[in-house]
Amino acid sequence: MNEKICVVTTAQRRLAKALRKHGVHIQENCFIMGGEADIAIPELKLIIEVDGFTHLSIGTRLKDKSKDKVWKNSGYHVFRFSNYQVLNRTNDCVKQITDWIYSLKKAQKVSEINQPLKSHNGLRHMHNQLLREERRMDKIRSNESVEAFFLRCGEQEDSE
Repeated sequence: MNEKICVVTTAQRRLAKALRKHGVHIQENCFIMGGEADIAIPELKLIIEVDGFTHLSIGTRLKDKSKDKVWKNSGYHVFRFSNYQVLNRTNDCVKQITDWIYSLKKAQKVSEINQPLKSHNGLRHMHNQLLREERRMDKIRSNESVEAFFLRCGEQEDSE
């Protein structure tokens, strides 16, 4: 019999429950690219592994490294937390994950905003002029796009 047995630890259950509580839609113990992912969000290409004591052995570490390499080469981002981290700092683990998701979604929105600019010369010219003017007035950070500047300014207005 070649059945694979999925082991769900207390730490994994706690992290999954905490992520769901924060509105994150996850899948547990799913197979991605031939490797079992403890927690995954396939549409965001995100995998979260919760490693227990057995992950300290050399053999398991090599398997983990191999799985991570396959996943990363396929465009996935991999978080690895120890059982200890999850059980004792659950909120910190959830914050790392939700911050990453927020950053990814924010970058996707900026990319969507940029799409029309790339295809229209007049808009691209106006975009570049606005960017130069904002930088000249020192309102925009040196490596920040105009879109990111407006998103940042909008967030500041929302919090006031």
